[in-house]
Amino acid sequence: MLPRPAQSDRRRHDRHPFRTAAELVWPGGQVLPARTIDLGVGGAGVVVDLNLPVGTTMTVRMNLPARPSGRAVFEAPATIVNCTLAGSDGGFRLGLQFGSLSIAAQAALKGALPA
Repeated sequence: MLPRPAQSDRRRHDRHPFRTAAELVWPGGQVLPARTIDLGVGGAGVVVDLNLPVGTTMTVRMNLPARPSGRAVFEAPATIVNCTLAGSDGGFRLGLQFGSLSIAAQAALKGALPA
């Protein structure tokens, strides 16, 4: 078995612990509920009830806190880059990599992530 690359070798951006409800929306409109575990500029870790194939693309949607107060809707294209059974999290943990972010999505992330 080959050793797994270190986190720093696989990601270009840090992830921060972040817990909120999210939705994965397929191109046909089907919605799968999810829970976030972590969040960063380049992607997110989420937990879902289904084992989904790596390479699947969809839109991820969630409400993020907005500074100084309030909430902002974050919506971005995402691709599943890994999927593992995570019994301790109560489902399958997906690693999502974001595609191109809109200006609104970038602003929502900036307001939710540590400076």
